[in-house]
Amino acid sequence: MAGRRYLAPLTRDTLADVGLPCRACTRWELSAVASQRAAADDTGEAEKAGWLTGTLLDWGSCGQVVRVDGEVAGYAIYAPAAYLPGLSAYPTAPISPDAVALASLRVEPAFASQGLARMLVQGMCADLVRRGVRAV
Repeated sequence: MAGRRYLAPLTRDTLADVGLPCRACTRWELSAVASQRAAADDTGEAEKAGWLTGTLLDWGSCGQVVRVDGEVAGYAIYAPAAYLPGLSAYPTAPISPDAVALASLRVEPAFASQGLARMLVQGMCADLVRRGVRAV
């Protein structure tokens, strides 16, 4: 039987509850060079927290965390391409300036097959619709 499930916005506090290596991965949040440097210098967690703070202050909510019985079971991070410089290294870039990119979504393996990924995508879409975003 599934436990109590709920979504919460991604904040610096909830980022601290996201598991490794995800809370230290900066593939999308930094340029490719800066992301490699952060990984080599073991500063990924601080860089991601800094990115999150800046994005929250400048653009607003940029992620969702799903909890099951109080434990973080997964997360989604999304933002306009201007806030995700790592996107430019991929052949799908650039995305439309009025669109938001779903940069990452992860459900912890222990919580797989419980509909949590769908819950995260629906939470992201609800957040973006309230803000007038029409494309992901």
